[in-house]
Formats: sequence, structure tokens, C-alpha cells
Amino acid sequence: MARLIPKMIVKDIALKPERDTAKFLVDGLPDNVVVYHSYPWLRSERNDKNGKVTIREGEADFVVVIPELGFLVIEVKGGVIEYDQKEGRWYRKLNQGKRREIKDPFKQASGNTHEIKKRITDHAFPQLKYPPCAFGYAVIFPDCDYQGTVAPGSDSAIILSTKDLPYLDRRIPEILKKWCPSNPSPMTKEQLKCIRRALTSTFSLIPILSRQIDEEEESLVRLTDEQFRLLGFLQSHYRCSIEGVAGSGKTLLALEQAKHFAKQGFHTLLVCYNKTLAQWIRNSLPPEGSFIDVYHFHGLCHLLCKEAGIPFSPPNKNKSKFFDSVAPNLLLDAVAILGTKYDALVVDEGQDFNSDWWLPLEALCHQEDKAPFFLFYDPAQKLFVEKIGLPNLGHPYTLNINCRNTRSIASKCASIRNMDIQVQDSAPTGMDVEMFICESEEEQKKKCESILKEIKKGGLRSDQIVIQSPFREPTLFSSNKIAGFTIVRDIQKWKDGHGILYTTIRNFKGLEADAVIMVDLPEPNESSVFSLNDFYVGASRAKHFLAVLARSPRVIDAMKKNLVSDG
Repeated sequence: MARLIPKMIVKDIALKPERDTAKFLVDGLPDNVVVYHSYPWLRSERNDKNGKVTIREGEADFVVVIPELGFLVIEVKGGVIEYDQKEGRWYRKLNQGKRREIKDPFKQASGNTHEIKKRITDHAFPQLKYPPCAFGYAVIFPDCDYQGTVAPGSDSAIILSTKDLPYLDRRIPEILKKWCPSNPSPMTKEQLKCIRRALTSTFSLIPILSRQIDEEEESLVRLTDEQFRLLGFLQSHYRCSIEGVAGSGKTLLALEQAKHFAKQGFHTLLVCYNKTLAQWIRNSLPPEGSFIDVYHFHGLCHLLCKEAGIPFSPPNKNKSKFFDSVAPNLLLDAVAILGTKYDALVVDEGQDFNSDWWLPLEALCHQEDKAPFFLFYDPAQKLFVEKIGLPNLGHPYTLNINCRNTRSIASKCASIRNMDIQVQDSAPTGMDVEMFICESEEEQKKKCESILKEIKKGGLRSDQIVIQSPFREPTLFSSNKIAGFTIVRDIQKWKDGHGILYTTIRNFKGLEADAVIMVDLPEPNESSVFSLNDFYVGASRAKHFLAVLARSPRVIDAMKKNLVSDG
């Protein structure tokens, strides 16, 4: 029994003449024969006079591929058919003595054969003028027999009628042999494979990464709106703390709260730990931003000490002690000279603030420890203090629903910290997180280049892509180019589209990107700059696409649990 393509039950073929023909072809021909039914073709045709390109289309009723011989194109003309010799035209007889003109079946078969032969040659044997096998055509009249001389452009050898149907297993190979001037040689396995590949479409729809991200982004934006509704509830409070998992929208909510204070006429101080995050927030300020000052904590200390004429000089050694303890005391001294400046205070990344920092921050406010104060933090993202020490702002409100990451990325982040992260039912599943163990720098570089090439094919822009590492210097890249992208280190150049951003995990904390590649990851806690918290922070920066290139299998093991749940 021959194989029918498209795969279907013969009795489901709509037209009876084609259904009857298909039955005898499939039942009679051997297993190694492939029968293509309703094989379509399209061809672009250029008009030499005006250069206009038009599309021609056609369809062969059947194409039969016989490995030992070649392929035969079959045109089926059902019903009562007649040829008017005086007019040189073909007709199908209808009821009540009427008739309708039809196309010349032999010209149709010839034209279809030419197009299919061209497709096979162009796609499978471009170096040849003709396919390396026998090929030709035949016309079947399943409801008629014929008598007399044949019509012009035809030959009795290629005409099949109702009486031939039961013998198609014999008649089809016979006709195909007659199209070949010499005894045809069997096709090689490779030739047969090429012909089938040319006839069987390899067309596939490849999801474009940029379009997939656009669609997922719509869902994530809707989730962010739900977080803002919580903030609307909290805005009846003047002092409160909000604890939220990575991806719960804390930074956006902090900015929204600062804008709310500013609209009330409050001169508002928004402080975070990360210098890069402060720059991003500052660039995101709306027109009412003139009422909002944004700083990272140590930048604020430096600026106000300068205004107050107080030296601010971190030593070459033991800088951490200076920034943890000395800097906040210098800030207090500056406040004593300059006086209070703000009506309201908003702090993001509060988990990384030293307990000594709250006093000078509140001292900057006119009402000091009674001033409006919103604090956002996540204990799991603690990177710079041994112990979290937060001011007493009452019982914290919680944001435990992730609204930044796809479900797939949120699941991996949850695994790293062995915690349950909830996502909304409507959160997109997203692409699987890609994880690779690459022990050598060369392996990592090749894998990173490969990933970036695929991302580039997906249509992502450079300002959507970030490469993160625990280490400041990009040991994987000997130049500022990779996979056709420029590598930049400045976040503003990245946002302006000058290249993909290379940054440390800690420097990018609080920010996000559509696609993140984490590289050069050592075993967790092997390095002072890469703990499980660092891993969690870095992975959660990726909104839609995340690839992890690790030196150690323990990094990959940390991501293999599945702890994400629906909200």
C-alpha cells in the first residue's frame, strides 16, 4: 500500500473522481511509493515590458513518486468529458444537454509537470538541468472510456480511463517508463531523499523572539497594574514598609509613591543603594520630578558633604568601614550645617542599608522620624550587609506575587533561594531557561556568541540584552565586540542603543532587561562576589529570556527544583 500525502483517509477526499483514483493508487502501488494528492505550486513571473511581478498558481491532482523510476504527474478529469474537434476545445457535459468549457487536461498536466520538475531541480539538484530520474504526466478519465483518434497534444500511451483504474499498479510504471528514452536507472537513496524533501514542504513557522516578548510584556504590564492598585490602598498611610519578592515591582512602586508625594507638593528624597539604579530612576522621572531628588546613599553623602564643606575621602584601604560607618556620620554632620531639606522619604533596596543610615536620612526631613516614609525591601536580595536592620515602620505589607518575570524564570529564581514565589494565573509561561556548564573561558565565549546570534535572529535590539557576571572585568571578551554586537559598560549608552550592556550582577541590582545572559558563574559562595543571593538577584533581572553559563554543575543544580506557584 502506497503512502498518501497529506496523510488522510482516502474516503475523506471530497471529489469522487479523485477519491476513486486515490483508492486504486494507494491500494495498488507498493509500500515504497509516495502519492501526493492536490499538490499545489506557485511561481513568480516577471513581465519584461513593465517589470511587474505576478504570481501564477496551479495544482496537480496527483504526483506519484516511484523509487525505481521517478515521478509521474496525474491530471484527473471526472464526469462526462468530450473534446470538440472543430473548436479544438474541451467540455464537461452537464444536465439537460448543457455543457461547460474546461481547460485542456493535457496542457494542465504538462504545465504542472514543468513546474514540479522545476521545483525539484531548483531545490534538490540546482547543478542539473533536469532531475536525475524519469518524469512525465498522464491524464485519467475515471468516468469515461475513449475511442477514435486522440486529441492534439496527447497520446494514447498517457491516457487512462475507467477500465484502467483497477490496473494502476501496472499502468503507472508503464507510462513512466515510456517518458524515458532509455531504461531508467533506480534512484539512489540520496536522490530519492532529495526529491521527497523538495516535494514535501520544509516550511515551518519559527517564533520570533521579539514578537514573543512583546506578547508576554502585555501580560506582565497588566500584572504590574495590579501591584499599583495595592499602592493605591497604601497611599492612605504616611509611613510604612513593603517587603516584596524579586520581580514584584518594588522599584516601580517606589517611584510611583515618590510621584504621589510630589503631586502633594512634598519635596521628596528617593534613595537606593545601587548607583546604576539611581541613574535609571532619575532618567525615568516625569515633569513633576522637580519635587523629587534621586540618589544612591553614598552619592547623597558625598554631595551633601561637598555642599557643607566637609571632606569626603574614602581611604585606599578598608573602604567598607568608611562607607558603612564613617559616611553616615559625615552625612549627619552635613545635615547639622545645611539643615533639613525634604518633606518625604522613599527608600528602595532597604535590605542593603546599614542600620546606622536611617538616622541621617530621617534627619534630612523636616519632621524627622515623623516624616512620610515608604520603605521597600527584599531580605532574599541582601548582598552588602551581614544583618538587616530596618527602622520600625509597623508590620510590613507584603508583595509576594512576581510580576516581572515569565513563569519559567520565576520558577528558577524560586529554586535558587528554595522559596515559594507566586505568579498570577495570567502570567506567561515563557521560554525555558537555558543552562550550560562551560568550564573553560573558550567554551563560555563560544556558547555566549551562539546564544547572542540566536537572539539577534529573533529580532531583539541591543538595548534589550544584558550580559551579567559576578566579576567586574569581562574575562570572556578580548574586544568590545561579540556576535556582531558592541559591548558597552555605561547604562545610558546601553539604553540609547549603542550596544549590549556588560555589567556585574551587583551593579545591575534593581534593574531589568528583556534578555539576560549570566556568564562566568563560579560555585556559589566560592567567591565573595557570588552567593546564592547574588545568583537569585541576577537571574531575577531577566524578564523574558535567561541563559546561564556556569563553571560549576552546582550552579545548575540550584535551578532544577520547581517551587513557583499560582497567585
